[in-house]
Order: sequence, then structure tokens, then C-alpha cells
Amino acid sequence: MKSELRTMTIAQITSAAATQLINNGYSENYRATITGIYNKFSKYCLAKGELTYSTALGQQFFTECYPSSRVREDRRNVVDRAMQILADIFEFGTLVIRRRQERQFPKQFSEDCAAYLKKLQLNGCSKNTIKSKTHSLYNLTEFLSGIGVMASSELTLMHMNEYIKSVLCNYCQSSAATRLRDAKGFLEFLFLDGRIGTDIAIKLIKLPTKIAPVFLPSSFNPEDIKQLLATIDRSSPTGKRAYAVILLVAKTGLRLSDMQNLQFHNLDWEQNTIRITQVKTKEPLVLPLLPDVGWALIDYIQHGRPVSKSPYIFLQERAPFSPLQNFDNILVKHLRLAGISTQYVRHHGLHALRHGLATTLLAQETPIHVIQSVLGHVNIESTQKYTAVDIGQLRMCALEVPNP
Repeated sequence: MKSELRTMTIAQITSAAATQLINNGYSENYRATITGIYNKFSKYCLAKGELTYSTALGQQFFTECYPSSRVREDRRNVVDRAMQILADIFEFGTLVIRRRQERQFPKQFSEDCAAYLKKLQLNGCSKNTIKSKTHSLYNLTEFLSGIGVMASSELTLMHMNEYIKSVLCNYCQSSAATRLRDAKGFLEFLFLDGRIGTDIAIKLIKLPTKIAPVFLPSSFNPEDIKQLLATIDRSSPTGKRAYAVILLVAKTGLRLSDMQNLQFHNLDWEQNTIRITQVKTKEPLVLPLLPDVGWALIDYIQHGRPVSKSPYIFLQERAPFSPLQNFDNILVKHLRLAGISTQYVRHHGLHALRHGLATTLLAQETPIHVIQSVLGHVNIESTQKYTAVDIGQLRMCALEVPNP
């Protein structure tokens, strides 16, 4: 199959992409948009005398026909995604879905996935853990379905090795290790439950979980936060939401999961505090509601937030106004507008701002236990890893212990 893909013509690969979009349930409007881009790409290739697809050709088309100096960012993002779809099919034989709000397991895997998730629930796994593993299962089963696996019983080590290659191409090492770990857990379940006859999990390669520090570009400092915020059009509802989100995370360091679950009862306006129970640790956390953050929230709630009875603060712009989930897209969009590199930030989203707050506090010689409190870490070791410095540096920031 791979050798056939390597010699696909422009017409063949764009046709394959169109079929993948239909099979994966993309809307008619979205498919029409992507088809229009592929028509332009085909004409571009014809003018260049190119008949056979290559990833370099796709990138050349994107760079020459959609330069950042002349094309709006949102349009460039759509074209970039269209070219990425072709690259996915060229490299892996299927479309790799990276983000989507409404997802369903392919029919041939739905029963097995439901049984596995039910077992996790019975074993006492937290709601957040199950949510994370569900996301990994979507990625795995959608990929397997895309390369033609029609049942769990058909799974082979070759299929899983292709999936691992895809994961390594689309995630940083720590995230790839998580995806592989979750896939192994699912395969172990399938084998022990008698749903597959071979213990494939034990044969998979081992990928070390290397926790890479969430380093931001060296110039990413409080001044760059100002530059980032300055790119936001605060006269629009979308801009008011973006401003409130970025300022809130930059000043408080809230995790993505806590932003997704932030509700009105978490805001104590009388005491000027934010009071939550952290999704990840289940521990309570109280943070100051700083004046600029408070006014940004008020501006969004009163003038930007859709009219809704939802208890969640941040909502999607369109009906049915469900709670916002893709906060990371907001940050990446405005990092690009501000001209700040997203080469590494794109893997971590809002965590980049969380890390930025930690490093800023560290640079201000804030005691490590205070940073631990702000970030909501249960263990001091987590704070030490997050600030990406050694023990000696951390000790320089600690308060002296008075003599008894």
C-alpha cells in the first residue's frame, strides 16, 4: 500500500482525500472548501508541469499562493490543514484527525471501546483519566479504520507500528508516550477479555516518557504578554473572550482542565478570589482575582458572552453555546499574530502561559512554596520539574527558616 501511495498522481491523492473527508463525517460545507483548495492546487501543479504528488510540492504551493503578508490567518490555517490532509494520506494512508469537538468511535470498534471504558470506570478511574484515555482511543481507532482495519480481531503488530509512526510524527515525545501507553492498555484489555487472540501489547516498542520542560522562546516575558494581548480586537465578542482567557491564565496559571470547568460560583467577587477544586488533583485552590483580570471577565460576561443559562463562564460562540473546550487555539492564533514563535508552544497550548507565570515568579525570587501554591501542585517535586531548574536554583529562591 505504501509503495502505491508513493506514486499517486495529484488527481488520485486529492480524490482519496475527498473520500476520507466523507468517510469521517466532515460537513458538506467543509468538504466544499477543501475541494476548492484542491482544485487550485491541481491547477498550480499543472502549470508547474507536476503530475505526481510530494509533500514538498504541497508546501511549495502553500508558501507561494498563500503568503502571510497577503492572506488572512484563518484562511491560511484552512489551506495548511488541507495540505496536511494530503501529507497524512501520503505518509500513512489515512487522514489523521488532530482535533474535533464531536467524535464517535468507528462502528467496528465502538463495542470494544465502550466495554474498555466501562471497565476503567468500574476500576475507579477518575472522570478526567477516562476522558484522556477516550481521546487516545479516538485517535487510535480512527487511524486503524482509515488504513482499512475492519475489526479488532484483524489487528496485527504491523497495524500498530504504523499507528506509532503516525503518533511520533504528530506529537512531542511525552505526548506520544502517553498515546502509546493508552493504546497498550486497550490492547491488553482486548487480549485478556478474549476479543483478540494475540497479545500484541507485549510486542510493542517501548517509548520512554521523557518529560520535556515546557520551554518558551527566550524572549517570551511579561513584555511579550503585553504584545500578545495587544493583538486582540477587544471590540468583538470573540476578542473579549480571547482577552479574558489569555489574561486569566497568564496571571493565575490555571490548567486547561480547570479553565474548561470554570463556573460562575468559582468567582468570589466580594473577596476578589477564584475558588476551585482542581480537576487534576481534586485539591482546593484559592487564587487572587486581580483587578485587570476581573474587569476582563466582566467585559466578556456582560458584552461578549452569548445569552445562556449555562453555569460555565467560557462558551462557544455559536448555538447551542456549549462550554468552550479548545482554549489552546486561542493562544496559538494570537501568538502567531504577535509574531511569537509557536514551534514548541503549539504542543502545549495554555500550559505555555502557565509555565511562563512560573518562570516569571522564579525570576522575581518568589519562594518555591509560593509558586507551588499558585500552580496548585500537591508535591514540591512537580513544581521543581515545572520550573525546569535544578535544586540549587530553587534553594536560592527559598525563604530562610528562622531559628527557633
